[in-house]
Amino acid sequence: MMPLETMIARPLSSSLLIRICPAIVAILLLPACADLPRPPPVKRLRSLISERLPIFQPDKLPEQKRRFREAAVYVDGKPIGVLKHSELPPTLPLRKQRLADGREVPRWRFSEYLTAAGVPFERVRAAHFLGGRDRAAVILGDELRKHKETLVFSFTRGDAGKPRVHWPAGIVMNTSIDTIVAVTLYVDKEPPTYNSRDHSFSFADGKAIEGVPYAVPEEALKGTRVYVDGALVSAMKRKTLPNSMLVPGSDERAPRFSLDAWLTSAGVDPATARATDLLSGEDVITRLGPKEWATERKTLSFSLPRRSQGRIFLHLPPDDLAVKTAGASVSDPSLRVSAIMIYKNVTASKQPVAPLAELIAAEPPGSGNDQGDPENPSKGTGSGAAQDMLNDESE
Repeated sequence: MMPLETMIARPLSSSLLIRICPAIVAILLLPACADLPRPPPVKRLRSLISERLPIFQPDKLPEQKRRFREAAVYVDGKPIGVLKHSELPPTLPLRKQRLADGREVPRWRFSEYLTAAGVPFERVRAAHFLGGRDRAAVILGDELRKHKETLVFSFTRGDAGKPRVHWPAGIVMNTSIDTIVAVTLYVDKEPPTYNSRDHSFSFADGKAIEGVPYAVPEEALKGTRVYVDGALVSAMKRKTLPNSMLVPGSDERAPRFSLDAWLTSAGVDPATARATDLLSGEDVITRLGPKEWATERKTLSFSLPRRSQGRIFLHLPPDDLAVKTAGASVSDPSLRVSAIMIYKNVTASKQPVAPLAELIAAEPPGSGNDQGDPENPSKGTGSGAAQDMLNDESE
């Protein structure tokens, strides 16, 4: 066999080129070959859903798990929402901040977020900002109120991505974090003590606390969430749907439930609201006014496929199933719904209905897998496998 040094020094022979070129061409064509046929867009959901929305096949969910789960906010162990741009309270004002290079960037005050979410900010005893690798920034309530106008947060992609906190100068705390994994606040209950050596929380007995202090695992915000005027009122729990919510004639092997019945059980009536938005990740995929809801409420059904983690899949009415892909019918297109925002006494969000949402590809919507940081171009995706307590992917 010819020595490597000789091969490098001598020009490539024509016979060697003939053997190498097909391999190079094959490598160059790999990305194109990897693009599998994508399902076509759905035309309409009774003239309510914007054209060219993503079609999801519940039995073909991605296998991979999300690196960063959604950042839930807890008060005395009770979840009050998720720090996600599309799920911010509608009354929360946007605060523009000018950077040193002259650019204006969006910011939101943490104090105003809590107030808009219904938290008695003046009574908060402590706030724990949980970050990656189990690190936590501990801030006392008085210190939180002292910096109520300067303690702000943003998202890594401006109007999407993971939440991160921006610490004001002079704030007193044990340490700082950047990306927020979860926030735990204490109003009526005693805040636990944080041990910086082993990154654990404990009460007076010194025993390390598993999960979020005071939280009940069954209340984790893994399923589709429902907000009314920015306040969380319900979240789908996979195994708590009674048979009374089944759509008549539903197949027992693949049961479908009435969206209207589920919302009614949560004490919500979209017919009395100004508008109802259905979200898929960061996109508004449907906006229904009271008249539209009255027309559609009896026909909208959903299912909870295996491994959906409580995220409902909204099924299209039968007369909207005339879509084809590669000459084959799409028998059951459905839309993944991560949250439902109901605007009853406040002005509805100005976010437009997505005219062309990204078709599902490698990851589900809202997976948190960012494509970089617009404010810090040198930063790529987040490092480490942060763990959102009580929000795992196991069944």
